[in-house]
Amino acid sequence: RMGTVRFDRPNGALAGATWRTTVIAETQTGNNWMVLVTGEETGERVAIAEACLGHGTESPRLIHSREDVYIYVLDGRLTIERDGERFDRAAGSGLLLPRGSEHTLTVESPAARLLLAISPAGLERCLGELEELEHAGSSELHVERLVALAARFGVAITGPARAS
Repeated sequence: RMGTVRFDRPNGALAGATWRTTVIAETQTGNNWMVLVTGEETGERVAIAEACLGHGTESPRLIHSREDVYIYVLDGRLTIERDGERFDRAAGSGLLLPRGSEHTLTVESPAARLLLAISPAGLERCLGELEELEHAGSSELHVERLVALAARFGVAITGPARAS
């Protein structure tokens, strides 16, 4: 199972236009991820995803080895830690997470809506698998599977969200 798949015709497309696949992933905590532009559509140069995240959502500390990710905040407020430096970002602002940088984010507002530009594309493909993993529950086995999934996509999980 690879998340919810929906077939969409691009906005403004004429009848007979190619339909494209949109992957939508929803986690147990109610967070939603939607791939808006796939790598297949851009020759693997870039993918664009939207995330709708609830208050207190935290990512583990991560290092992406294959791609740069630019996070743009559409709505809400985040704290992003990148290589030990803290950045507060609100709607209308963003931050580049270059490949090789350790980072984590926390949603500080009641909710946040983010746009992620991923270059080169590829990481967006893990969203459906992430949804499946989230629904498996939170156990020691879940953590092992999360680490293995991340590794398949060139992502190292380096620790919990916030330093103790």
